[in-house]
Amino acid sequence: MGAPLLEIEELRTHFITPQGTARAVDSLSLHVNEGEVVGLVGESGCGKSVTALSVLRLLPTPPAKIVGGRVLYRGRDLLALSEKEMIQVRGNEISMVFQEPMTSLNPVLTIGAQVEEGLRRHRGMGGREARRAAVEILEEVGIADAAARTSDYPHRLSGGMRQRVLLAIALACRPSLLIADEPTTALDVTIQAQILDLLRRLMHRFEMALLLITHDLGVVAEMADRVAVMYAGEIVEEGPALSLYSDPKHPYTEALLRSLPREEDRFSPPEPIAGTVPDPHAYPAGCRFHPRCPIVEGRCRVEHPAFPEGRPRCLVRNGDLS
Repeated sequence: MGAPLLEIEELRTHFITPQGTARAVDSLSLHVNEGEVVGLVGESGCGKSVTALSVLRLLPTPPAKIVGGRVLYRGRDLLALSEKEMIQVRGNEISMVFQEPMTSLNPVLTIGAQVEEGLRRHRGMGGREARRAAVEILEEVGIADAAARTSDYPHRLSGGMRQRVLLAIALACRPSLLIADEPTTALDVTIQAQILDLLRRLMHRFEMALLLITHDLGVVAEMADRVAVMYAGEIVEEGPALSLYSDPKHPYTEALLRSLPREEDRFSPPEPIAGTVPDPHAYPAGCRFHPRCPIVEGRCRVEHPAFPEGRPRCLVRNGDLS
């Protein structure tokens, strides 16, 4: 695997609301190496999307505020750049595929215009050159009759085609890192498989790294080199995908895996995780998973566990480490 491409160090992103301060991302550290696929998984509300939007500084301020940490891209702290400098990073060096293809495209602009925008801004292409490049990338992502489709508006496309167009927009300038936030949400299982296969092929073709964000461990099972499990604003476990799936250490990771359908026992229903993700305005004392944890001990309710390298954020599993 290559050198570190993206290094998130102790990132803290808060939202200032009438109800108080919501610590959506709380001292999170994560890295993505060149050419690597990293899966960031966890239930909805854990802070995954906020992490991605913080990297590209796309959160509305206020109410959002990045209050600490660093986001290093090739050694350069993105949080220290001016907005003008960040514009040169977004879509050019780091691209993002957002959730909900139904609403992520501009309904009043043609597909061609939306793909061409980044090419004009970052590559300085003129009209014909930009249109030709837009057609080429639309063909790369599997849009049939791409030249004719450039004149279509988003409402004329299916959900799967919209997601392919979003990929085309994100990849038009050949970024080094693609952040894909729930790229298969709202798509049926057949289209999901096609989009994931397309992502895999494009990653190798363009030699880019991928940060794949999802609530579904099954989505990253065959794609990720490494998986980070996020809960209540922080990483609770991280490791190579194969070992994490075969031998999870944190009880939350175990619960996520038990919630998946099991091919070996089709007649046994998945096991739901009791309770809900805690409110980021008021995380519980101690381990944030303890109200839902099946192996909770007394100290879990008062001591906030550390995250030793290569080990889970769990007092019980890590013995006396804290």
